[in-house]
Formats: sequence, structure tokens, C-alpha cells
Amino acid sequence: MLLLSCSDDNQESTFQQLCRIPGILQSAENAKLSFEVNGKVKSVYANLGD
Repeated sequence: MLLLSCSDDNQESTFQQLCRIPGILQSAENAKLSFEVNGKVKSVYANLGD
């Protein structure tokens, strides 16, 4: 899990801590998708991370 935030102020961090916690991440919600037309996917116009 990665948490980021943005701010206009440039602040220098003086505190740094690393924690390693074992576990499994699971989504809170699932979506079942269906398509109107049967067939094979020929192209996907998206990049990894989109």
C-alpha cells in the first residue's frame, strides 16, 4: 500500500520510520461486468496503471 499527498509548501522531513506488517489486502467491493456483444478482445487501449 502506498499513500501520497501533495502540498504547495516545501517541508523537510526530520522523522523517518519503516514498518513491515505482514498481511493480505482485499478489496471491499467487487463488480461483475458483462458485455452486450460476444467475441474476443482484439485490442486494449490502456497502459499499465491507467
